[in-house]
Amino acid sequence: VVGMLKSVSTVATTIYLSTGHTRTMFYLALVSTPLTLGAVVAGLPWGITGVAIAYSAATIFLLYLNLWIALKILMLRLRDHHAVLARPMAATLFMAVVVWLVQRVTVDFLSLSVVLRFALCVTSGVVSYMFSILLFNRAQLSELWRLVSASITHKSKGSQSP
Repeated sequence: VVGMLKSVSTVATTIYLSTGHTRTMFYLALVSTPLTLGAVVAGLPWGITGVAIAYSAATIFLLYLNLWIALKILMLRLRDHHAVLARPMAATLFMAVVVWLVQRVTVDFLSLSVVLRFALCVTSGVVSYMFSILLFNRAQLSELWRLVSASITHKSKGSQSP
């Protein structure tokens, strides 16, 4: 989960760089580095689980801080950001549940090889994600299809010689 959140925060870094707000990025690093280190140290008395929980909490806090500042630069609201991500997140959670269930069934009730279980989990993940995107997020999928089609058309027209 933390890896997913950290990947979202790279968007903020791109915003800082592309809008010339590198000083803001520097000040955030001055806050995030000791906070992250402090979280790791604070979690040490509870072992690896304590470190993971403390690191996750620090990462979530820093993600929201980063996004809030970056979106403020773009004059966007955090609520609008979440509204755009809600449907893909719902599709992702649906896929995760389906894959978890397939994995549990193949381990608990079927004696399949690891390779076959892996193949079933991947296949069920792809199918369930595509189904949930079609069900929950058809508008964004249509927009993506339109953009890809326009890009392909534009490239094919640009590569033809007169």
